Amino acid sequence: MGGSVVRWLVGDLPDSQGVILDNLVVCTTGLVAIAIIIVSVRPFFARRLKGFGLNIRTIYRDLPAAFVNLLAIWPLIMAVMMLTLYVGHFIYGPDFQMPRHEGLKNLSEYPQLMPRILVTVVAVIVAPLLEELLFRGLFQTMIRSFLNVKNSPWLAIAISSALFVLMHVDKLHWPALYVLGVGMGYSYEKSGSLFRPVFMHMLFNATSVISVWIQ
Repeated sequence: MGGSVVRWLVGDLPDSQGVILDNLVVCTTGLVAIAIIIVSVRPFFARRLKGFGLNIRTIYRDLPAAFVNLLAIWPLIMAVMMLTLYVGHFIYGPDFQMPRHEGLKNLSEYPQLMPRILVTVVAVIVAPLLEELLFRGLFQTMIRSFLNVKNSPWLAIAISSALFVLMHVDKLHWPALYVLGVGMGYSYEKSGSLFRPVFMHMLFNATSVISVWIQ
């Protein structure tokens, strides 16, 4: 919404400048939303931000653990992607290809340094942090609390993961993203640290971004 308003105010721009503007708006609104979430949850969680899962003392072990967790579910993500591709070939024919994420399209189409840097910052830092605060930290916790299920968080994980995938435009990405969401939700429940799924999300997005940079 912010991007649409700014585009309307600014008017027509060259494509590369439009990408820069869009990602600046996403960075700004994303950081504001992150700040609002952190300020909002602080009074309502037991142990405040630590109870929410934001304890900076756990970062040193959350990063390597996130890598291991992501590595553990990576074969399942790849299997679901291959199955989606197979179904796509069956329905649409042998020329079917999985659509690329809009950010990855921008990375490959605009070689200028500034749009590439901004797209990378949004994809690897802003989006994972905002989405994990929202879908794992807020939604998953609230759903589990509402259901009043302490020993089995799987239903809360399943629902919050479904909400997570619905936010993404490309429906063909949904199966793989759902597996990723369940993995991140489980890592949050198991560790009690929100940094764990944040790092998993960052690493997942970074692999795609790095592949485009290398190409």
